[in-house]
Amino acid sequence: MSQEKPEQGQEPTFEEAYTRLEQVVTELENSQLPLEEAVKLFEEGAELCSARLEQLELVVKQLSEQLRAEAGAEPGEEDEEA
Repeated sequence: MSQEKPEQGQEPTFEEAYTRLEQVVTELENSQLPLEEAVKLFEEGAELCSARLEQLELVVKQLSEQLRAEAGAEPGEEDEEA
């Protein structure tokens, strides 16, 4: 199976990561892989999810701080409405 990976040191786009994650899941579900290889695939899938989640959390944090700043709140100040 062809594994298209971005150049070394370059993060995959969302679409590339999602496509690879689908491939990993399919391989894990439909094959009789040796345990070591299955664990490596699982770790790869977990890393794809983790890296993307960290990126998205950073974006959300930056946007939240920007919105607070525009509204006149101090950076890092929590909303009092809960």
